[in-house]
Amino acid sequence: MSVSGLQAAPVTAPVDQAAQGPLAGDGGISAPHVVNTAAATPQAAAPSKVSALSPILSPDNAAREAAQNRAGPAGPSVNRAQALAANATANGPSANPPAVNFSFNGLQECQGDAAFCWNPPDQGAAGGPNHYLEMKNESWGAYDRNGNLVVGPISNQAWWGYASTASLFDPVATFGGGHFYMVSLFFDSNSGASTINLSVSNTNQASGGWCNYFFAGNLGATWADFPKLGITHDSVTPSNGRILISTNQFNFNNSFNTNSLYEIRKDQLDACVGANFFRWNTFTNNDGSVAFTIVPAVNYDNTAGSGWWVGMVNFGTNNVVTAWHETCDIIGNNCFQRWGVTTAGYSIPPNARQPGTATRIDTIDNRLQSFNIRYQKAWAMHATAVGGCGAGNDTSGLHLFELFTPTSATAASLVTITDPGGAGAGTHDAYIIGACSTDQYNGAVSHDANGNALFIYNESGTTEYENPRMGGWHLETGLAYGSFVGAVNTSIQNQLGRNGDYSAAAIDSVDQRFVLGCTEILLTSTFWGTRCARLINSANPI
Repeated sequence: MSVSGLQAAPVTAPVDQAAQGPLAGDGGISAPHVVNTAAATPQAAAPSKVSALSPILSPDNAAREAAQNRAGPAGPSVNRAQALAANATANGPSANPPAVNFSFNGLQECQGDAAFCWNPPDQGAAGGPNHYLEMKNESWGAYDRNGNLVVGPISNQAWWGYASTASLFDPVATFGGGHFYMVSLFFDSNSGASTINLSVSNTNQASGGWCNYFFAGNLGATWADFPKLGITHDSVTPSNGRILISTNQFNFNNSFNTNSLYEIRKDQLDACVGANFFRWNTFTNNDGSVAFTIVPAVNYDNTAGSGWWVGMVNFGTNNVVTAWHETCDIIGNNCFQRWGVTTAGYSIPPNARQPGTATRIDTIDNRLQSFNIRYQKAWAMHATAVGGCGAGNDTSGLHLFELFTPTSATAASLVTITDPGGAGAGTHDAYIIGACSTDQYNGAVSHDANGNALFIYNESGTTEYENPRMGGWHLETGLAYGSFVGAVNTSIQNQLGRNGDYSAAAIDSVDQRFVLGCTEILLTSTFWGTRCARLINSANPI
């Protein structure tokens, strides 16, 4: 088997950005605040939803909804027939489809957050050696490897030291280099104060000691939203490791302004000491436009001083994805390269259908959701519109692709597998789509130990209620997807028309054939839970 790339030419950055880099912000040292799960008070294990905890649109949440669902540029959707043909030609049918090894119910809406009851709860997850950690809006908890809740749920307000009336939202988490990392956001729409909250475990356990750090979410007269969390590590020179936190920045009238990224010394965070950081602002797409949602890579490789990567797609209709590479691993040093890679087309998806109602389910937009690197290759996923079902009948689907992201200062490119007789041969650039009666959305993807993709997503349609499903792209057996995750929803409508902003996919640190996938599920027509599963592409290594 050989791996090659379709070469992409480097792109010159706009004239207002020096040396092809984003705009330099500011730097400093963030002081740690020690916390411990033993001192935290677990909240009710399984609360019931009552009228006093009806779904809320707080000022913070209302602002976020207005900002996130902004209209995008009009344009053609992906052609369904061509997409299906490309999928079949590149990969063929899978003789060894992925499977759910084990699944369990995670945190529910309202659980651990008596002051708030977000609908839906959003979701972040990470897998350590003894714990599966799960976050949601306003609270977090951890499970043993059999799916039993053993830590929490703990309210985010208590954990990060806020008043019980504060809202801490948009949870993301990861595990790497022997530590868990959790991020949530705070925004006060009255004062305009915006804060990025980071928590780092002292060990590889979710139980026990942690250290909290706080970073300014404001950038001028803007506030931070929709964080993404990336990581690199260097076993030879630990000071080269990074934790990367990106956000969209919105004006106080909820219009999009720019993007921002914190680059933080991972070794200092892990040691619970003052952590050096630098803030980069205004990463641009290949065409020079300001990127809406940048995603720093979760990099499972030993980066060995080769820097870090950030991925993004154009908001609206396009067929180019952009990847930035910071090549020098020096905090605040402007040594960036920007690469544009031509892929299959994409555009903003329509909202998803469901049986028996005209209420559609929010699919957000076509922002990049996942960007994870292993063996110098990055699997990535985001939503797109898919046409070919008749005039005005576009559906939502998912765009899945893999980029070559080298440690050297050379071009990013699409990954192509050359393997005569292998169904996984071809260029890794395809769509997760179903029949014209279905919509696919809210996806997340990660690598397994062998570089295969495993992903989780939601699906609904004119005759199908909303359900979590999963799939994978195996380098030998090809692309296969559609299996249900957990019990099948056969009757529950999503009456609120909302869906979460996040699903999660993360490698299992103990048995890396597995990927932990988590997403939201409907428990009633207005009440949400989450579902997590260990996904496996193949019991046999390639």
